[in-house]
Amino acid sequence: MSDAYGSIEECFVDIPEPEVPTVNDFDYYIQRGLACRGQGDVAAAIASFSTAIKLNPKSPFGYYHRAFTYDGESLTERAIDDYSLAIDRDPLLAMAYGSRGIASYSQKLYREAASDLNYFLELMPDSLDAQYVRAAIVLADLEINE
Repeated sequence: MSDAYGSIEECFVDIPEPEVPTVNDFDYYIQRGLACRGQGDVAAAIASFSTAIKLNPKSPFGYYHRAFTYDGESLTERAIDDYSLAIDRDPLLAMAYGSRGIASYSQKLYREAASDLNYFLELMPDSLDAQYVRAAIVLADLEINE
């Protein structure tokens, strides 16, 4: 499969394609998606994460990584939807709250952003991102109170 971004096959030339995809191949598609995203092949990354989701729709990680990829391409509404699906599958996935909070803030959804970012801090108070998140919460609160 090839498009303006290249081909999925180019991302992982050394990893053989599974003959019959199963849930056990979920990690393969996550790793492939991460590699493709790292190489700038966004379409192949999204396709790989989507395949991982089809193989294991109960896992939050396919949704989280696809959301993060959408977010990087300024497809924020899609990102927020996928972050929400990741959180539905794992309500303690702190990074999904943090990422959804920042994405919500960029969409001027300040109450949602503040809620997600505060919960992120509850889950990960010592995170390296905590200072940045606290600043975003202050800004969101200012917008809410205007």
